[in-house]
Amino acid sequence: MKKVVTLGVTLLSVLALAACGNNKSSKDSSSSSAKTEQTSKKTASSAKQASSSSNKSNKANKNGSKKISAAQKKAEQKIAANAGQSKTLSKSGKNAKPVTKTGYRSVKLGSTSSAVVSALGKPAAKYTVAGNSGQKSTSYVWNVASKNFPSTTAITVGIKNGRVISKSYTGKKTSSSRTVSKAAINKLTKGASYSAVLKALGTPNAESITSSKKTLVYLTDKSKGTATAFNFNGSTLASKTASALG
Repeated sequence: MKKVVTLGVTLLSVLALAACGNNKSSKDSSSSSAKTEQTSKKTASSAKQASSSSNKSNKANKNGSKKISAAQKKAEQKIAANAGQSKTLSKSGKNAKPVTKTGYRSVKLGSTSSAVVSALGKPAAKYTVAGNSGQKSTSYVWNVASKNFPSTTAITVGIKNGRVISKSYTGKKTSSSRTVSKAAINKLTKGASYSAVLKALGTPNAESITSSKKTLVYLTDKSKGTATAFNFNGSTLASKTASALG
């Protein structure tokens, strides 16, 4: 009987220890699960913070890009504004009176704008251009009738501060256009004077004159419209280049 009691007590002790072990294992498992859940929450929170930080950074970059784009747009608008603007004085594009070669020749660098209008009449168009420094210059343009100024299509006079700073006329090839031989052109070399070229070749088919540079264009082939441009620095021939007349 004593042995039976002893065995029963022993069996109960074993069962109790097993139960304790199971309870401890369950508690350890629950504790581990809780820790895992806390770790997951912390990880999720960190990821959320990182995502929020990334979104803020992206938003800042996006706003920065918008600011840069706006600045670039403003700069481009300023450049476009400085590039110039035009105003047509006559919708018909006609001069107030016929333009003549004599009238053009009477216009000199330094002449007043009123003297120009007196010599050539009111222009068909007027263009005002603002340079990089903000200073404005104006170009007056006249259409030319061939009978008054043979083989010429237009005259342009540049004016700044009320004075002529440039003048030019545009030529064209016609059946009556005068041509110059290549041999005559080849005789004139770099260093020749402006007056020497005019004396040797005569009136050019087109020209452009400013205080520092001059260009004279002579037609060499009427059928093809090919021409040679004489480019001067001051009054000295600097180069000869191929050109063309329409």
